[in-house]
Amino acid sequence: YTNHVVVESPDEPCPRSPNCGNNSDDEDTPVTRVVDLAIEKTDDGAEPVAGGAGFAYTITVDNLGPADTDSTATVTDTLPDGIEFASFATLPAGVTCDPPVGGVFECSIVAGLLEVTDPAVSIVVNVAVPASTPAGIYTNHVVVESPDEPCPGSPDCGNNSDDEDTPVTSEIDLAIEKTDDDAAPVAGTGAFTYTLSVDN
Repeated sequence: YTNHVVVESPDEPCPRSPNCGNNSDDEDTPVTRVVDLAIEKTDDGAEPVAGGAGFAYTITVDNLGPADTDSTATVTDTLPDGIEFASFATLPAGVTCDPPVGGVFECSIVAGLLEVTDPAVSIVVNVAVPASTPAGIYTNHVVVESPDEPCPGSPDCGNNSDDEDTPVTSEIDLAIEKTDDDAAPVAGTGAFTYTLSVDN
């Protein structure tokens, strides 16, 4: 940015005076834009059971500044194997998300939602845990990227990604039933059959 300044006086009418060349000056000032996008993902303390009710991930994106963004930010989320996408909750205006391909989905956040004074943007993702999912810890990884904060290279790239660990348990309820099919045998007259039924 160039600042231009001029001094004038009736005692030195320019451009006729001989030394008008030093009656003005320019100063160039370089301005850099620093944007610090931060992302966080949480399962809100979920402890799902395989085959039971699903749960929701909440993704939060904020611009910590000091400058506003002027580019669209992209959120890339990788669901762990064993956790299945169900749906997106209602998205904020200015946020668009594509259904996952191979467990990975992307969301775009327009620059107008990521000014320093704006509240954080939240994206809620509903997921399911199939009955075939083994018990264990399942890690979800999410990243936010923007041309306004190229990473690596920007000073605050450490908060541009986040991991959330969700414990999944497995509960099995085996049931057995035995029946004689209403047999009414007479002692010494022959055999009859018991039927065993086992279910999970």
